[in-house]
Amino acid sequence: MSNLSDALAELKNAIVDFSSLTVTTYSGDLKIIFDNAQKDGQANPSLNTLDMNTLFQAALTNAELAPAQQANFKLEAMNIHKIDGDAIIYRDQAFNQGLEEAHTAAIQAGRETREGFLTLVKGMWS
Repeated sequence: MSNLSDALAELKNAIVDFSSLTVTTYSGDLKIIFDNAQKDGQANPSLNTLDMNTLFQAALTNAELAPAQQANFKLEAMNIHKIDGDAIIYRDQAFNQGLEEAHTAAIQAGRETREGFLTLVKGMWS
């Protein structure tokens, strides 16, 4: 019975995670992230091995990464879409068309991924 309870708990957590879709677009210089990853002992850091969420947050708050003039990260756009249809949408005034297209593509990819996952879960219970 424990396995079923664990599976249901994991499913509940996944559903809570699926209750909103958040896409955030930043612009800036990744050099500071790679420089600091090397200082932390990563010989050949790459986008696949870095904890980007932590590093972006640290860069945004200038948390001991570098002088402020080097930490030039900027929030360009953010979309938060909730399961009940509510949405929070932010765009910087200078947000350009190329970034808008990339941001919109990321939103669409997130929606498609969620739809695929929910279809898979639905198929398991049907």
